[in-house]
Amino acid sequence: MHVYHIRHGESTNNTGETRDPDPALTEAGLQQAAHAAEAVRGLGIGKLYCSPLRRNLQTARALGEALELSPHVTPDLSEIAGIRPHDYGAGRLEERSGMTPDEILDVCPGATLSDDITPDGWWFLRRDPVVVHDDPLVWDHAVAGAKRMGGRLMRERSGADDVTALVGHGGTGWIFFHTFLGFEPAPGKRRFEIGNCSISYFRLYDYGNQLEFSNRVDHLPSHLR
Repeated sequence: MHVYHIRHGESTNNTGETRDPDPALTEAGLQQAAHAAEAVRGLGIGKLYCSPLRRNLQTARALGEALELSPHVTPDLSEIAGIRPHDYGAGRLEERSGMTPDEILDVCPGATLSDDITPDGWWFLRRDPVVVHDDPLVWDHAVAGAKRMGGRLMRERSGADDVTALVGHGGTGWIFFHTFLGFEPAPGKRRFEIGNCSISYFRLYDYGNQLEFSNRVDHLPSHLR
């Protein structure tokens, strides 16, 4: 089995243009997604999963069109903090629950959605306002999601030639890398950097999972790296 991880393209939050709870891709990010789509076109990918965050949906749409696949959207691939709350200070947070199914399909037409994406959204973890940026519940939620995603890949594989792609994030991406390779991740103990629209590749052998390469960006022109 072969698994490719593609991080989303550059978002408006990455450039500092916005601090949006669910930012969109920049024009450069859209171009990165198009180049990544061309890079994976001939890899025999048969399944495509993505996070329900807008920047991932936009990236997955480009990949899905190139691969002629409908992306499957799952919160297990969402970023560590999910939908970030607006912090008014003094312990006052405005939590958000993420896009609804109709909103997701407006961004990524034809996608299929996991059952935990509801008419009320998909992010329902409510943070402690005192430790909003370091809430251990958020970390535990991200690690559990990464493990579920890895477990799903193992359960659904049908043969050595299966090829699956994940459109993920920089934060939960390295957590997934750790768990999929058999390491227990810990806050602040990051072993992998994952750039915008970089491609990483895992191969599953009888003796275990192996990372063949990570954070590859040679499919991107120099001005988009």
